[in-house]
Amino acid sequence: MTGSEEYKNYVKNIKANKIKVCNKMKAVISRHLEDLKRDDIYLDYSLIDDIYSFSKEHIKHVKGDLAKQPYILEPFQIFIVGSIFAWKKKVDDSRRFSKSFIFLARGNAKTDIAAIAALYEYYKSAKIGQEIIMLATTKEQAGICFKRAADMISFDSVLSKYSKTSKARYYNYKEKGTSRGEMRALASESDTLDGQRVSFAILDEIHAYKKRSLFDVIKSSQGTMKNTHLIMITTAGFITTGFCMDEYVYAQKILEKKTIADEEFVYIAELDKIQEWKDPDMYIKANPNIGKSVILEKLIEDRDKAMVDTEAKKSFITKHCNIFLNADRRHFDYQLFKDNTGTFDAKQLGDLTWYGGVDLSNRLDLTSVSLVAFDKEENLYIINKSFIPEAQIKNKEKYDRMKVLSWKKEGYLEICSGNSVDYDYVHKFFNVYRELGLNIRFIGFDRWGAATISEVMEEDGYKCFDIPQGAITFSNPMREFEILMLDQKIYHNNNELLSWAIGNIIAVKDANDNIRPDKSKSTERIDPFIATLNALYLAIKFKNKEDEKLAWLEEDVINPFI
Repeated sequence: MTGSEEYKNYVKNIKANKIKVCNKMKAVISRHLEDLKRDDIYLDYSLIDDIYSFSKEHIKHVKGDLAKQPYILEPFQIFIVGSIFAWKKKVDDSRRFSKSFIFLARGNAKTDIAAIAALYEYYKSAKIGQEIIMLATTKEQAGICFKRAADMISFDSVLSKYSKTSKARYYNYKEKGTSRGEMRALASESDTLDGQRVSFAILDEIHAYKKRSLFDVIKSSQGTMKNTHLIMITTAGFITTGFCMDEYVYAQKILEKKTIADEEFVYIAELDKIQEWKDPDMYIKANPNIGKSVILEKLIEDRDKAMVDTEAKKSFITKHCNIFLNADRRHFDYQLFKDNTGTFDAKQLGDLTWYGGVDLSNRLDLTSVSLVAFDKEENLYIINKSFIPEAQIKNKEKYDRMKVLSWKKEGYLEICSGNSVDYDYVHKFFNVYRELGLNIRFIGFDRWGAATISEVMEEDGYKCFDIPQGAITFSNPMREFEILMLDQKIYHNNNELLSWAIGNIIAVKDANDNIRPDKSKSTERIDPFIATLNALYLAIKFKNKEDEKLAWLEEDVINPFI
């Protein structure tokens, strides 16, 4: 089968739903089919055949069981490389695309795709004096793609004949004594590109790029030259802001037709929803090379490990499902919690056992309260509210970035008249839900400043506990909370204030790998989460213990206020 036939069949099979792809990939194919109808551009199928033949005849696999065997491009690979080179403008036959965004999960031969594209440019298209550059944030990463291309050259006698190496650079000689171009690897020091004529550039693993300065320098170095191209190729990462996310969002807008960017090719392979991460049938959406360089059985093995390890789960979702997660100093991902969009009516959940949690302020700051409950399916329901003194509104909006008036309107925040929070508001909160019929079993407080309010509430029939605010206490509920969040099993009625607080959490570990939230290191308020964590500690501890007398006999039980 020819390259153009493989290319056409790939498009046809996706359109006919014979290949399972994500929604963005369906949009890629829709865009492609619409472009075929245009009269200002065209697809040069003979060039696609040439790319396919070039790879089959001159490129060899350099790793694994197929090492030194001809590299026959997979359908998704010829679609990517063929689209980059073969879409042309009718007016002058120049390339349509000068930029591409390629988004694939780990292990799907990204390096091979980039290296083969670079070699095709190197041997087929580069003009005298032009450069082909492989770039990354480190010399080691940049060298991976360069070494892959260099090894491919060394494995083919024809390619080797027309190239030689000098100081880790390959020079292509079409004729004796005449240099056609140069191929090299560079780390991300952008000033090294000043004054260069870069015809073809590869930015590898751009999820690690914190700034777009390198991209800007490359585009500037390409200047007004025709047929230049910049490939951005990456897997999802743990930086949810910055250059890579900007480019991902821009590519998404192209596919959604919210912006016009005729010069950019987009290929995105990812899971559509984070809930799909446990389902092996969905993995092909992010892994088009499954069955080749990606082994399904190995993915399932990694998934099983991730089921019992939070850090492994983050890595699996990001690298194998190709979904961005936040893993900077903040412990939880704000967007992931917001994606838990389940809602509920508390009045309809009176049959559940509820546990309360309180995080008291010094009366001049934010005070937060929570109620939590598990149902039989282990879904977690959260009711959370906070209180703030009226006199502190301006300070909180200015210095803590709190959306006070918005959260008040939505019912997540109550403004207390005067200069301080009256703890009667805390008592009234629990009374409101008890009167609605909720079975509130226990309420947990931080001992600090809680003696008076706990005594009042004990007299009103509530059983109050002191919750030690340390890593031993909080580690298990924090890990449980993260698992519930990743599994989309948290119902919080879209509480924006709680979501904001959870996104502010910075956690610290003790010598035994126990974790706890650290208020001193969290730059914005986390009180709503601390209140929730106090309640969750109780809910996890006692949710399977119906006999209250037995619960009191636990050796490590928290001390009640007496």
